[in-house]
Amino acid sequence: MALHQEDGSEFQAERRGSVRFRFETPVQLKMPSGDKRGMLNDISRGGARIVMDNPPVKGATVLLVWGSHEEFCRVMWAADGSCGIQFERAISDAVVAETIGREEEEVAAGPIANSNNIPLGRKRRRIGSVS
Repeated sequence: MALHQEDGSEFQAERRGSVRFRFETPVQLKMPSGDKRGMLNDISRGGARIVMDNPPVKGATVLLVWGSHEEFCRVMWAADGSCGIQFERAISDAVVAETIGREEEEVAAGPIANSNNIPLGRKRRRIGSVS
């Protein structure tokens, strides 16, 4: 299991409202057609990304099993070598924290602002000033 850092942060901004934590751990997808193994690439309260050969098709319902956890999920997208899943019910901060090896408070607080995201050289207007 390994925590990955990308651009100086192990957190990825999530447009869906949940912070994704990049992390790799083995998983199993259980389906009526048979079980598949893969690697959890990132996880949030709402879903995860799985890297695997021959991922299930978009719309498939699967049981994701990792560590001591299992959750029903729907495949939201599938591409060559990976798929994105959405948990049927959002998982708790405690489950995310246990999965990535962090404290629950760290997960609930989310990422610290990354100064690399601040555009340089742009003059900003002051509040109340008219341009």
